[in-house]
Amino acid sequence: MKRLTIALLSIAVCSGRLWAAGLDKKDEFTLRIGGYGSGSKVKLNGEEKVGDGGGAIGFRYLHNVDSQIGFGLDVTGLNAGEHESTALVTNGISKSKFSTLEILAVARVRFGSERFRPYFSGGVGLHSSSLQIESQPQSGFAWTNTGT
Repeated sequence: MKRLTIALLSIAVCSGRLWAAGLDKKDEFTLRIGGYGSGSKVKLNGEEKVGDGGGAIGFRYLHNVDSQIGFGLDVTGLNAGEHESTALVTNGISKSKFSTLEILAVARVRFGSERFRPYFSGGVGLHSSSLQIESQPQSGFAWTNTGT
């Protein structure tokens, strides 16, 4: 995730020709940086949230064919913080971490030609989510199936 952040920031700094506004611009580049949290839960022996708050980063690039139609790419990565729990696994200490990546090919159609420019945007792409859970017995307890 650190490499992705550095790469995206480098692109943003080095892309002097790209602007996000203006009808006469052929290329648009938007960088998004923010926070992320999830209300999703995971249930094993108990129930807990999948991860704590974390970071979100993404970008959108659009090439405008003309003043109304544009095509491009939208990428967003979300990385929730690690969540520690004693309720998820009986007599265990569990750590869970959730992350997701979305890559879309997008199209945008704008209407009108003055200050008010409504638009329709849509895309198709790939989405990948990952949930990692690690658990170990609490002090004084052992796993019953392995005796460790």
